[in-house]
Amino acid sequence: MYPQLSEKLADLSGDPSSLTLDGLRLLERKTATVCTLLKASVYSIVLQQQIFNENEEQQQMEQQQSDQMQYHDQGYDYQDEDMSFEGRYA
Repeated sequence: MYPQLSEKLADLSGDPSSLTLDGLRLLERKTATVCTLLKASVYSIVLQQQIFNENEEQQQMEQQQSDQMQYHDQGYDYQDEDMSFEGRYA
């Protein structure tokens, strides 16, 4: 990569300034295109991860609700009940 860059710079230094500017403009456009593609790729990865996390959270919530319903149906629902002991050991 560096030998090609130094060769290109040597070629540009021998050319008239208008050709040098044209070459730099072309390089700037290519660099901007690469930067834009990189940003789009990163954004896509972040968005996919966010969607995956949201789906995973939703599945966990559905599983918790299912478990709560199952415990409630079996009579193991202690959320609002009084758990105090009465009688001989109280």
